[in-house]
Order: sequence, then C-alpha cells, then structure tokens
Amino acid sequence: MNDISPILNKDPKRFIAWFSVLLSLAIALVILNSINVPDNSNSLALVSEYNNGPFEGELDVIKSDDFDNEKNIRYDYYVRDKQGKGIAIDVKGISKEKLENLRSGVKVKINGHKNDKKEIEALDIQVTDASVSTGSVVTDPQAVINLEERKAVVMLVNFADKNTSATLSGVTSVMYTGTSNVDRWYRTSSQGQLGFNPDTDGNGSPDVFGPFTIPSLSSTSSCNYYQWAYEAESMAQAAGVDFSKYQHRVFVVPSNGGCGWSGIANLGCGTFCRAWTNTQNAYVLTHELGHNLGMHHASTDPENDGIINSEYGDASDPMGNGRTLFSSPNDVKNGWAVPFPNKVIDVTQTGEYLLSPLSFNPETSSSSQVLRIRKGTTSDYYFISFRKAEGMDASINAIFTGGASIHRSTNIKGGRTYLIRTLSSTVPTWTDSAYGITISQVE
Repeated sequence: MNDISPILNKDPKRFIAWFSVLLSLAIALVILNSINVPDNSNSLALVSEYNNGPFEGELDVIKSDDFDNEKNIRYDYYVRDKQGKGIAIDVKGISKEKLENLRSGVKVKINGHKNDKKEIEALDIQVTDASVSTGSVVTDPQAVINLEERKAVVMLVNFADKNTSATLSGVTSVMYTGTSNVDRWYRTSSQGQLGFNPDTDGNGSPDVFGPFTIPSLSSTSSCNYYQWAYEAESMAQAAGVDFSKYQHRVFVVPSNGGCGWSGIANLGCGTFCRAWTNTQNAYVLTHELGHNLGMHHASTDPENDGIINSEYGDASDPMGNGRTLFSSPNDVKNGWAVPFPNKVIDVTQTGEYLLSPLSFNPETSSSSQVLRIRKGTTSDYYFISFRKAEGMDASINAIFTGGASIHRSTNIKGGRTYLIRTLSSTVPTWTDSAYGITISQVE
C-alpha cells in the first residue's frame, strides 16, 4: 500500500490558510429523505430468449469519453444475462429523464421486441429491484461500494492485426506503483477509505495480465468493445485468471479509429463492471473507474441555468479535466466525509463560516472543509470548498486556490456535478437571486 501520510499531513500549524465565507439565506432548508440502496449482489436469470419481451436481466450502462473533442460522448445500454453477455438496447423510445437516472447493476424488465439487428427496441424500462422505484437514482451517499477495498483485474489486449502500445510494467505503474497512480488517487481523496487492491489473487504480483491477442481485427471490428471483452476474458480465464475474485474488469486495448474515445466504462457496478481504455494513463483510468463507482462528469455551468458549458470543464475534479483530488460534491456524495462529522456543515441560516482546504486531514483540521446549502426545496445543493496547491492538488489551477469554489449537484451519489463559480479578491460575491442565496468571501 502507498503511504498517504505526506498528503494527509497531520501538522495543522503548517496550514495557515483559513478564510471566511459569509452566507445570506432568505429561505429555510429541508432535510433530504433517505434513499434506499438496492442489493446488486446477484444477477437475474437469463434474458428472455423470445423475440418479443418482456426481457429481464441486469442493466449495463456504458459511458464513452472523448476528452480531446467532447464530440464522441455517448451512452450505450445492454441487458446482461447471467453469463455476463449483453444484448444491446435501442432506447430511442425511452425518455431522457428516465435514462439519466439508470445505472449499471440494477435489475430491469424491458417491454419491447428484438429487431433484425438482434437489438431490443425498448418501449419501456422498469427497475425491478424491490427497493428501487422506476426511474429513480439507485444509490445514496453512504453506499458501501465507495467505502471499501476494490478489486480490479487489468488485461492488456492485442488485436490480431495490431498490438497495444501499453506494457505490463507501464500499466502496473499507472495503476499501483507510480507517483500519481490510480490506487493512490482514490486512497488520498477518500482519506484511505477506498482503494484498489493490487494483489487480489494473493500471488505476490499486481493483477495485471497479458497481453492477450484476440481474434478481432482493428480494421474490421467496428469498435465492438463488448466482443473484445468476451474474447479477452476467455483467453485470460484459460490462462488461470479467476474472475470471481474481481469487481472490475479493465481492458487496455490498441487505439481504434472507429471508436473515437480514450476510455469507456460502465456507469455504476453490479455483479461486476468493465472499463476499456486505449491509453496507458493514470488520469484516464481514474476517470473510467470513477464511472464504475457511479460518478458522472464534472462539468461547468457558470450561468447556473442547467445548461452545460463544458462537459469536462471542471479542472478541480478528475471526473472533469482535473489532475487533482476529487471536488467537494463527489467527496461528500461518495460518503468519504461520513467518518468526519465536522468536515461538512449544512448551512441553514445566515452566518460567517471558516473553511480549511479540502486537502487537509479532516481528523486534525480545526475548521470544516465543505459548506452544503440546499437550493430551496429542489433536489440541488450548493457545495462550497477551498483548495490549496499541495500533495495531489499540487498542480491545481490557481483559480481554485485564490478563494472559494461553488459547485452545484444533487445530494445523491452518481449525479453530475457542475462548477458554477470560483470567488477571489476581485470577485468576492456570488448570488442566486431566485432562491435568495448570497455567498461572499471575506478576505
């Protein structure tokens, strides 16, 4: 395991970087009702074999990432049988609101029929978990998935006509042993509560295998990432990999011009989940595994009108374009603040509050690190935090160290986060006039 003590420095005297935030609230805040967590421990029976539904099984929601262009960002939907193979779902007939709230791992019933492409043309998708209402978000901030040791198997994959440029040593470095590796990224952000076990099978070596040369061709496979996974899993299993030990299956594949993404992953994780990348990069793997853990993109909305200005625009979060710790909404919604009762203040009245940087050790910090303010009676909250250029935040953009950051998100794990504004000495105040909320930085 990596020693994170230099990042979570326990000497509070080194950090004299407090500032005050004055909040004016014209409304009272309402406490969220708790949200049930489903049991995703078992997959359902085989998907219906008939051309007409209903079709039942475990849902796969696959999120693709085009970090450079923000053009090839899409969702693919599959219903998975108990062997782990999926049937594609055509979701044109399903509302955007219902699709937005679906996550991998939930058990669903799909009304519809198979078309000539052997896809399911869905007329309706119902979540059948007893504890989950149709169309609801399925996990809450204290979901155990984000408060435990995670187990991942990583496979390097060659196509029959093209090899990956990644190496076993290189992927091991970005996952487990390098300076800014994926495991350290999560352990540091979560104050040691979540990480990726490098040696789940207990053989003394990191669980990075391959490369496996699969039958699929780069030139003709049409970005059939599911088929690549099946072929690689079959070869890895024949080589002795026991997939029952792992929750995450990660594939490092050659670049493919037909794909248009740097990474793609399950949004959420059920019986198991997958992630694919065509690059040997700690940031990309951290981002894709963040999708597996239920996190959405960290976007920007400076007008605070619900319209995304930049899909990956938040440079203070690896779910955006940040090579940093996770931002305060993801920190809180993942349950990482739960063991530290003073880390988050729910603001219900006008007052002056002290904040310490998000990188401080919450066990020793003498001030809170996050203010949370409900946006009227809506499901949205504002999260106010402060950053310092140190440790995993050493390279954070200076706009985040000059004052408070204001994010908006739901309080439910998995929702998208939006960076609204960063305050500074020249722009010390921000107001949501519709809800009577004013946030002022006091220098």
